[in-house]
Parts: sequence; C-alpha cells; structure tokens
Amino acid sequence: MKRIIRFSEVRNFQDCKRSWMNSYQLGLMKPEFDGDAKPSKANIGTYCHKDLEQFYNGVTARPGDFHATVDVPVSAEFQKEWDAAYRMASVMLEGYDEWLNAEGHDAGETTIATELELEVPFGTHQGDEVVLQVHIDRVLTDSFDRLIIEDTKTVDTLAKDSTFQIESQLLTYALAWNTLHPEQPVSECRHNMLRRVLRTARATPPFYGRVPMTPSATQLENHKVHLWSLLCDVVGSYQELEKGGDHHAIAPPHPTKDCSWKCPFLLICGSHDDGSDLDGMRQALYIKREKEA
Repeated sequence: MKRIIRFSEVRNFQDCKRSWMNSYQLGLMKPEFDGDAKPSKANIGTYCHKDLEQFYNGVTARPGDFHATVDVPVSAEFQKEWDAAYRMASVMLEGYDEWLNAEGHDAGETTIATELELEVPFGTHQGDEVVLQVHIDRVLTDSFDRLIIEDTKTVDTLAKDSTFQIESQLLTYALAWNTLHPEQPVSECRHNMLRRVLRTARATPPFYGRVPMTPSATQLENHKVHLWSLLCDVVGSYQELEKGGDHHAIAPPHPTKDCSWKCPFLLICGSHDDGSDLDGMRQALYIKREKEA
C-alpha cells in the first residue's frame, strides 16, 4: 500500500495520537468555516494565509485587499466574535503592508510559487510505500538569485532566532525541495510572522518579524534520519489500528493547555474512555474528509 503522509500529520501525531487518529486515520474534520461556533486562532490564520496567497500571486495589489471580500455566514449568536476576528485579521494585514514598505522587505524578491505541495518518496516500511507530502507557503528567489522557502505564521508572540535553528518544519521543507530540485538547492528558510494584535496605542511593537535559518547539508542529512523514524511510527500505527488493535494503547491522548484552541476533537476526547456513544458524537459533530484522487 502507498501511504502519503503529510508533514502536518506527523506534527499532529507527535502532539497527540488520539487527535491524529480521529483526524487522519478516521478522516474526520469539522466544517471548514463553522459559523455556529466561536472563531479560533486558526480561523484568523486561515484568513491571513488566503489573503497573502493572493497578494504574492499578484492577484491583489496589497495585503488586505482579498480579505476584505471574504464573507462568512455566521449565526447571530456568535456574530460579535466573528466580527472581532475579521477585524483582527484586517488590522494585521494592513499593518503587514505598512511594515513591508517601511522596512523594504520583499524588495528584489521574485515569487516562484505559493501554497506549493511536494511529494517525496521516502522508502518502504513493513511492506508499505511511504511518501512524504509537504505544503510550502511561498518559494522565492532574492536579488542574489538565492532560493528561499518561507513559512507564514500568525502568532501571539514573535519568536527569537534561536527557536527556529532546530525547527523541524523548515528543515523538512528544505529537505523535500532539495530532494526534488537538487539543481537549485535551498539557500535559506525563514518564518514570516504576523502578531495577533490590534496595534492599539497600548500595544507594544514589534508586530511583524522574519526569522531566517540556513540549513547545512549535515543538518539536513541528520534530520532525514529523524524524520524517517517518525514516518515509520505513523505508518506502524495505521497498520496496528487497521488490524483492529486497541486505540487506547496505540493512540492515547496527550492533553495540554493548547487543547482548548488547537484540537477540534476536544469535545469528544473523554468519550473515548467513559462509555459514551462515541460513534454518534462523531457523526453529529464532524464530517468525513474527502479522499484525494
């Protein structure tokens, strides 16, 4: 069997195997825009990503132009919260445009691709062909013709440089690109960050930032070994669950303070253990993710 494993799936697997099981092994998801619930940090991030995709593709003239056309139907109960989330994203994007112009960021850069998906054959594990899939926000070249991979994040606090020097996401993206495009290897990776803040008089800058990293050949080779180990763990868990193995042992929960905003399965997490009608709750609250062709 061919197993196509997204890098986001690997991250989910590391964070919480129970959440991974529901999302990927069972293929469940909440409706993309659930107007009957309060917006989350993820909704703000989605708004900003879609807007910047249009901007860097040349569809819109400036950040915020596409976002202003988005219309999400919501229930009257949560209209106030969705209006606040919409305003937050608008302020973030308008300020991003001001920051780019003031600091000269993006000058001399040429966008090659946005929202790029790559698939990299990794090997075979217990009879299954393993393919890694990554989703890169933006690939570009600078004025020196260096190839740069950029990942955009909406954050509460801007991270410091040292945080990302061993960050697996950018290393994985660089590894995937270099494997498929050895003739033009990655020179630099960077996180492009927008703070979730309204930039009021009380707010303290900076509100935007970019953190670069330059992965070495040795670093990427060692990361490949680490990543293969993780991919084998994911594939092995698929295989055990498909054989009818006990999910309590194969995919236990890992509760943290982030569950309240990060996990779409928080409402049913306890139902895996307390004898509740878990299948009924899954059917009532989630939809099946469409399988890719």
